[in-house]
Amino acid sequence: MTGPSGLFFNYGDNAAEPEPFLHYRYLPLLAAHAANTAADLPRSWRAAGETDVATLRNADGSAFVGMVGGPANRNHGHMDAGSFVYDARGVRWVVDLGPEPYERIEAMGLDLWNEAMGLDLWNEAADSDRWKLYRLNAFGHNTLTRPGRLPPVTAAATLAELTETTATWDLRDVLDAAVTRTFTLADDGSLTIDETLPANGPALVATFHTPAAVTAEGGTLVLTQDGRALTLTAEPTVAWDVAPAETGRAIDSPNPGVTRITATLAATTRFTFAVRQPSTARGLEKNAAYAKR
Repeated sequence: MTGPSGLFFNYGDNAAEPEPFLHYRYLPLLAAHAANTAADLPRSWRAAGETDVATLRNADGSAFVGMVGGPANRNHGHMDAGSFVYDARGVRWVVDLGPEPYERIEAMGLDLWNEAMGLDLWNEAADSDRWKLYRLNAFGHNTLTRPGRLPPVTAAATLAELTETTATWDLRDVLDAAVTRTFTLADDGSLTIDETLPANGPALVATFHTPAAVTAEGGTLVLTQDGRALTLTAEPTVAWDVAPAETGRAIDSPNPGVTRITATLAATTRFTFAVRQPSTARGLEKNAAYAKR
């Protein structure tokens, strides 16, 4: 499934861009659906199963949100419960970092196959080395986390409600607290995320990964790429932390052109990605860097 950016809705060990052989294999399928228009497609969609996923799109098909429920201990799974990707006006604003190239880890001399040696990446148990990797653990996804604490590998976000324009996920099992996050996609492509936290509950960290250039205008973040822009705001206001999505560790692949945005939440918070139209060269440079990853 692709968004209006042309990128896949990817999660787990899936990449956002198809391998060349996939273009060949799925060419007949693509041709069969080439005549479909936005009016032919449902505004919301769900695939329930071992990995619960759901999508939202706006009326003209120019905006898209893909959401995943987890759990992590599925085949090729990541700790991505409650995570999402977001497209608007032809570009992807919130990205999943994709898989960690396992062959790169093997080339470093680490043994992926013997659980007594090196990094044990194929073991999906709670104490597995797999969850040390940034792209695979919860900190490397666009979701809510407890500060410095990974969720249980068996925990999943549950899709509590899905309408044409909204999707509400229950993260109780993931965060050990009565937390929900509700995505609402407007017809103009803007996205709001309501993080509903319990009174006197634990502090949580919201994380977003973007290939856009990010600048601050007071308490508002401005994201620009491909001559397009949107703003990210929080209500109540939060202290934004904006940094390259890099750990500096040899075991983690670099994520060139990707910025990590985090905010610590102590109470219910609404995030709004609002589409607007200024153009900057810096945004074009950042998008090009992400495309070359």
